[in-house]
Amino acid sequence: MKFIIEKSFDKDVDGLPKNIQLSILNFIKAIEAAHQISDLTQIKKLKTNKKDQRECYRHKIGNYRLGFILEHNTTVRLVIVGHRKNIYKNFP
Repeated sequence: MKFIIEKSFDKDVDGLPKNIQLSILNFIKAIEAAHQISDLTQIKKLKTNKKDQRECYRHKIGNYRLGFILEHNTTVRLVIVGHRKNIYKNFP
């Protein structure tokens, strides 16, 4: 699968501890190796508004959550990463 990193995601990653950054890098490598979304582990589909047709997912990394959107079943758009207490206020 292909992936796209948004600027907001890149800024969020810069402020994280090194071990979390390494886990995010490993997840990005897993995205590249995956052929479909079901190949990825520790992800969960998030509920969105009925008007919102996007497929939003989250990936768990300790106390942090990585929010991403699946586009056209072939591209993952990495949107946000943050602490579990704060991420759901901004995503989806």
